[in-house]
Amino acid sequence: MDQAQLLRKTFDFDVFACVSCGDRRRGLPMAGARLASARGPPQAAWC
Repeated sequence: MDQAQLLRKTFDFDVFACVSCGDRRRGLPMAGARLASARGPPQAAWC
């Protein structure tokens, strides 16, 4: 059981129901975020 189903069952609250129009919201894609490559610390101009 996912978290949305658990909230609906426990509190009788549908997290995917839009408050404005009553339509169903869609979930976010499960793809991971792209991470930038690691960088070293900033170098001072006078070094």
